[in-house]
Amino acid sequence: AGIWTSLKDTFVDKNNQESLFLDPGAVGRDLDYVIVRPGGLTKGAPTGQTKILPSTQQAGSITRADVAAFCLSCIEDDTYARSALCIS
Repeated sequence: AGIWTSLKDTFVDKNNQESLFLDPGAVGRDLDYVIVRPGGLTKGAPTGQTKILPSTQQAGSITRADVAAFCLSCIEDDTYARSALCIS
């Protein structure tokens, strides 16, 4: 409950932003987007391994470098276009 209390406004903002793409009839629904929800961020060199999870599944930890690499790959490849997913 503690993390929700301290980050409540942040989560409300995140959900409002995502709804601009995910809700039926949303203004961003027809745009190309990928909503990336990384697990706990860690420091360190990239591992080159990213586990893709359904948006309903909680992600484990992942290096910041691997998150960046995954985001760049989404620009070059539309496999995950118009989706929201968790990565770890």
